[in-house]
Order: sequence, then structure tokens, then C-alpha cells
Amino acid sequence: MNKKLSRSRQTPRLRGDGGGSDDPSILSAAGFSLLELMAVLAVIALALALVVPRLPSPSSDMKLKAEARTIHNLLEEAGARAIAERRAVAMTIDLATMKITLGKEERALDPATAIRVTAALDPDAQMETARFTFFPDGTATGGRIDLERADKKISIEANWLTGHVRTFRDKAG
Repeated sequence: MNKKLSRSRQTPRLRGDGGGSDDPSILSAAGFSLLELMAVLAVIALALALVVPRLPSPSSDMKLKAEARTIHNLLEEAGARAIAERRAVAMTIDLATMKITLGKEERALDPATAIRVTAALDPDAQMETARFTFFPDGTATGGRIDLERADKKISIEANWLTGHVRTFRDKAG
């Protein structure tokens, strides 16, 4: 007596789709549940909330260096324009409004940075305004700008004879 046993083949289906087997040994093809995804996202959000406040913010030293670099570059640009355009070019620093002007370009300085300027007296300028003028022959009115923030100090000098601009660190105090 040969009895043939036949088994019907059933394909795994998603639960609740009306098809498939009710046999628990057949695995469901479903992914993660919404609840599981929400739990993972909550853990990630919690971890980020703990880590993000500890990321370093730009230090006052970096901000001071950026201010010095900006002023240095504008002074050099004024000297280059004077030679290229064969005319006097001035860069002004308004200490009252904390703004630097070169031609039509105006940039704001950080009010947290203390600025002291030693420059040639300009009879046309107000007391709160310092002017550095560069001439077509490469000379300049010269002067020095001291930037100070916290315990750090950076100075920028424009040489009156050569028009050369240099930046260097000082110890505050």
C-alpha cells in the first residue's frame, strides 16, 4: 500500500493580509514595527541631546584671529588697489559703530573685541574714525591696530615707508 503524502506549499505572507498559513513556524516577512522605530529614534535623540551641547564652540582666540585676518587683508587690499589704480586708497575704521570701510565695501567688527588704533592724524576725520591711506608709490600713512579679547592681543601694523602690513601676537597687559 503505497500512500502518497502530499503537502501543500504555502508561501510566507504578511500577517493580517488574509492569505498564508496560520502556522507560527512560518516566519513573517514584515520589517520593523512603528513602535520599534520610534524607540530607536528616541534613543538616538537622547544621545544627540547629550553630545551636541558638549561640542566646542568657536573660542574667543579663533574669533580674535579672524578679526585680525580681516583687517590685515583689507589693509593689504587697500595698498594693492592704490598701486594698481595709481591713486590714493583709504581704509577707515569707525570705532563708534565698529565698522571698517574700504571703498564701497563695509564690514562690521565684533563688538566684543576691544580695538585701539594709533594712526596719523587726519584733519578730515572725526575723533572716532581712524584712516589708513595707501599711495600709488607704495607708501602709506602708517599706523597700528591693537585687537584685544579676553587675555589675547593681536596687533596689525602698516609701515608708512613701505606700505607693508604685518600681524603679530602680543601678550595682553
